[in-house]
Amino acid sequence: MPDKDQYKIVFDGRILEGHNRDDVKNRLIRLLKSDSKTIEQFLFEAPAVIKRNIDYPTASKYKEALRGAGISCQIERIENADVDVLPPPLTAAGPGSDPADALPAGTGVADAAADTRKRPGRIWYVVATLLIVVPIVFAGIKMPLAFISYFASEIEITAPGATELIIDQPDNYVIWYTTFDGHSLRRDIPQDIKIAVYSHVPQRDLEVTPPSWESKETVFGVERRSLAEVVFDQPGLYTIEVTGDFPETELILRRSLRAGFFKNFVVPILMFLIGCAVGLIMAIVVFVKRSHAKSSILPPQESAQKDARLWAMLCHFGTFAAFLIPFGNIIVPLVIWQLKKGQSSFVVAHGKESLNFQISLMIYYLAATLLILVIIGFILLVALFVFNIVMVIIAGIKANDGEHYQYPMTIRFFK
Repeated sequence: MPDKDQYKIVFDGRILEGHNRDDVKNRLIRLLKSDSKTIEQFLFEAPAVIKRNIDYPTASKYKEALRGAGISCQIERIENADVDVLPPPLTAAGPGSDPADALPAGTGVADAAADTRKRPGRIWYVVATLLIVVPIVFAGIKMPLAFISYFASEIEITAPGATELIIDQPDNYVIWYTTFDGHSLRRDIPQDIKIAVYSHVPQRDLEVTPPSWESKETVFGVERRSLAEVVFDQPGLYTIEVTGDFPETELILRRSLRAGFFKNFVVPILMFLIGCAVGLIMAIVVFVKRSHAKSSILPPQESAQKDARLWAMLCHFGTFAAFLIPFGNIIVPLVIWQLKKGQSSFVVAHGKESLNFQISLMIYYLAATLLILVIIGFILLVALFVFNIVMVIIAGIKANDGEHYQYPMTIRFFK
């Protein structure tokens, strides 16, 4: 009997007469629970085996459902048999019926549909992008605002003498002494200078201490050195009195940048690094899962080739992890090489080539760094950075196209 043999369903690439290609595409999207790009690829890659190793009644159900969607499929016997294969009825599904109802659950195209339902949606690309972009925007706004606020808090103090001032933002403040006016006058900090700070409400003396971190700054040619620190613990009216035997000058009172350093600089930078790392990893995971789901409707051999091209491409693009992880450009291709060793010679070849190129680049970077003393090192470092990005992108594209690639200027440590 025919149903004792094994059959396969083959899409021959034809759209049935009376069916519009766009309508067929939309029906297949609903039938396979897939996306437009995957179905477009499926239609162009015919002939394609949709399901193999099934009995004749099951094959008939597949064919009927797919014909209802508007594509031409054939039932082909896998093993030789004495009885010819009789085609099932060619009646398409009625206008009010759903072709997916004719599919047996849990097998064949239904499996492909289940896989596509499980794959991450494109929304996760948006989430990954936001994880990268939001910390960049946050850091790009937070740090400049911190500098603006830092310089906006500047108050001039006449010395020797007493100056009344209003503090709106309680914080740790630093008093700066001008050692060079930007033109001709250079001077040292007077040895007998004394500073006292009084609070009006409540009336009390504030402690003035030497700077915990002695520093020097140059702003628009004017040089200053930190002279003292004082903590204003509440807003209000204060008086700063400066005494000593030295020519009249102006001191600068400014909020300490170090006091809010963690909040204004460390946190944004950490958010940027963590966001970029998580976003990049998420984007790669989503890409891998979506690519795997897309290959579920392809024949096994073609699916394996597509998977190998994907991993080969990651051998190259994964080296950009060095921007986030120390030696990520070495770790990623090495790990992929070891994972796929014995499974795909194509992936192993690309892993070795990527590793050779990155090790060679590290040697070139070291040589360029040594040449910084003669200026040309800076030019070489920039040139190597651009060269790395361009070559990695080219190699990744070649790998995704199923081609072997050899980097230029590469010492091949692994062959």
